[in-house]
Amino acid sequence: MLLSVVAANLEIVRFKFSKEKLFFLITLPALTGTALRILYSFLTLTFGGRRFTASSSAGLLIPIVGMSFTF
Repeated sequence: MLLSVVAANLEIVRFKFSKEKLFFLITLPALTGTALRILYSFLTLTFGGRRFTASSSAGLLIPIVGMSFTF
């Protein structure tokens, strides 16, 4: 949901994308997350629940921190 808000406001920051490219920007993280859920289910069993949850949550913060510097 965060990327849909960012994609809607890209024209304010002077990025020119077609509607097809904006749709691709919005759907790509959802499709990637769906595909990685299968991998996540096996990694949780391998590395343990708490450790894997902490590391995957920290990994999800990287794009959010990067987006915070753009605005």
